[in-house]
Parts: sequence; C-alpha cells; structure tokens
Amino acid sequence: MIRETSQRDVVFTPFMLKVRQAAAGDASVVTAPRYVASERATIAVAVDEWFALRARAEHVLAEANAMLDPGADRVTLRDDVGTGRLSFVLAWRDRSFRLSVLDTAGADRAAGGADLLVAEGDGEAGDAVGAGTGGARKPVDLDFMEDLVLQMMAAPATPANPRPEIGTAVRTGGFVSNVLEAGLGSPVVLVHGSGPGVSAYANWRLTIPALAEEFRVVAPDMVGFGFTERPAGARYDLDGWVAQVVALLDTLGLDRASVVGNSFGGAIALRLAARHPDRVDRLVLMGSVGVDFRLTEGLDTVWGYQPSIEAMRRCLDFFAFDRGLVDDELAAVRYRASLEDGLQEAFASMFPAPRQRWVEALCTPEDEIAALPHETLIVHGRDDKVIPPDTSRRLHELIDRSQLHMFGRCGHWTQIEHARRFTDLVRSFLREG
Repeated sequence: MIRETSQRDVVFTPFMLKVRQAAAGDASVVTAPRYVASERATIAVAVDEWFALRARAEHVLAEANAMLDPGADRVTLRDDVGTGRLSFVLAWRDRSFRLSVLDTAGADRAAGGADLLVAEGDGEAGDAVGAGTGGARKPVDLDFMEDLVLQMMAAPATPANPRPEIGTAVRTGGFVSNVLEAGLGSPVVLVHGSGPGVSAYANWRLTIPALAEEFRVVAPDMVGFGFTERPAGARYDLDGWVAQVVALLDTLGLDRASVVGNSFGGAIALRLAARHPDRVDRLVLMGSVGVDFRLTEGLDTVWGYQPSIEAMRRCLDFFAFDRGLVDDELAAVRYRASLEDGLQEAFASMFPAPRQRWVEALCTPEDEIAALPHETLIVHGRDDKVIPPDTSRRLHELIDRSQLHMFGRCGHWTQIEHARRFTDLVRSFLREG
C-alpha cells in the first residue's frame, strides 16, 4: 500500500511499480500463473467473505490508478446486478473480468477449504486456476487480486474480429452453443428467428450495441442455426430449443433474465415463460409465432427455401416493407451463410411440407399464455407478410400484463426497418423492471 514517510516521500509496493509497465503492454511483469481461463469467472468463497474480497479489489484498484498518468484510462470496479448472485466487474480499456460469488458452505469448502477461482461452465471448481493443471487451487487473497489486475492490463490488445457472428462457445447441455455477449447490467437474452442463413448476429447486429449500453446482452445461435454445434440426434423442436435456453442460463449463472424473441424466437420465449416462469423477468415478443394462424405464402416460402441467390432474394423480399433494404449484395451474403457446413440439411429437416403443422407445433396452449404473470411488450409490423399481425393482437388479448406496439410501413424486420425506434422502445420497457 502507499505509505507516506514525509510530506515528499512515498513508498511504493512491488505491485505499484509494475503497473506502469503493465499499462504499456509489458507482459514481462506478469510472473504468476494465469488464473483466469475466461472473462466469466466465479470466485468460490462463502457469502460472508464476499465483502472482504470486494474490499481487496477496491484497495488494489486504488493503488493501480495512483500510478497512472492524469487523464489515462483508469481501472474500474462496477457491481453487476441481475446475475442472481453477488457479482462485480473489473475493467480496463476493452478488457474486463466478471467475478461472481459461489457460496462454498457445502461440498467445495469441505473438499478443499481454500478460496478458488473457476471459469464458468468449464468443469469442477478449480479447473481454471493454478499453473495449468486441472483442479489446482489458489487462495483469493491480495496477491491474487494484484496478479489479476496486472494480467488484465498487460494482455495484448484484442484484434478486430473478422467473423463478428462468431462469439463465445458456451456449453448448453449436450452441445456447445455460439453465444454473442455484450454489456453489463441486468441480463437480456435475445432469441433469433428461423429464416435461412439466420444467426444471432444476422438478427440482432443493430440491437445488441444499443441494448448493451445498459444491459448484459446474451444472444445465442439456436441449435440448427448459425455456429452452434449440431450434434447427431439434436432435437429440432420447441421443447428442445427451450431446454437450450434454460441450459444457457444455468451455465452463465443467471437465475432469471428478460427475454426478447423474434418470430420463431418469440415462440421459444413464450414456451420458456410458460413452463419456466421463474427464469423470465420481462418478455418482449416481436412478430411472434406462438398462437395458431393460417400459414402465409411468406412463411411457406421462407421455411421451404432451397439454396440459390434467387431463392434467398425471394425470401428477403417477404421480410421487408421497404424493398430498398433488400439488394443483391444482402441476398448473396445471406445465401453464403445458408451454405455453412450442415446448415441447410438441418434447416430442411425442421419444417418439411406440409408446413401448417409446424405453425401448430410452435404454439403454446392459450390457457398457459393467458396465465403468464410477466410484464410483456408485443411488437409487430403492420405490413408483415410472414407472420400475420393478428397473432400479436391475439397475444395482447391473452396476456393480461401486456402492451402492443404496431409499427406502420413495416414488415417482418421491425428491429432492422425501425432499428432506433425498436431499441428505444425495448430499452424503455426493460428499464421499468
């Protein structure tokens, strides 16, 4: 710690002397093992020890920031609400670590007694710490916190991601899901639709940055789509997709989250809220499936897609009210996305003709929808040619705590055609929670 010896003399700890080098990217100051295997980590301490741990972090940050030039980026600590347990985030520039408490009153403490660090979802407690050996344990003391800050500051700058549609690999039951994550705060899960070549990034690329200014945004590729694993025997049905979201919440340590579902994703959000009501905070349904309707020409075309640029262009023409949003370049990009290894085979197996049955398979019984206790925002484009606007009107009739917002001059792409209005509306609704 800083110790004044006179009005002019200050004694610096070894840690403080290393801070300037670490801030300049000098990794030679990091001599300890790398304790953290991912940016999401759980500190295994008893709850009553958590506040002492946080105080250690504040002490180390004060020492680090005292060594940085005025006007330089500071190391920060922010409490992270909405994770379902005590949690805070250490951050410097574009690097951060989220540290959450895992109460060790039970088996973990009995097994080892010491505090530990474990990367979430990577196995048993302790797998991600020590000198690279599984199960190694490390006391979460002042030295540990100093080492963590130095490692964070000295890490090489994160290169630009050439494939922004590929995020974090997160285990969700028997397979690994591709998950985009951004922001801090109360968690919000975004569930995409079911068009050919779709992914979380394709659906939510304009929404994620805006919501991440206030919330922790989590957007998975549902199994059968995007870059999530497609294991043999995977369930391409509503209960299977719901189970994937529940497993995602479990792996990330989230007791509950608000859920935003687009079209097919709305059906998943509805079933999740009906069957696991305690896991859902607020609900947003956009152009949602989930109640019965007569199959439209647009949805029949989308679900019956066979790969070609012309077929993709025809699908996209159904999505947008403003045809200016759909050009040959966009059609070519989505066409190439639909050709990713194994994607078309999975997609074709989900919705074979006759397709009216798949509308019905994505429905949640109306009595279960009417029993939903959640505050719900329902959004639809008045000119949607894929999912009829009457589906949202029916959902509004059924869900007692709901509000309906209908966008004029808007097709099935509310989050794209009216991106700013959509995100402002959703952000305002989520803030109320």
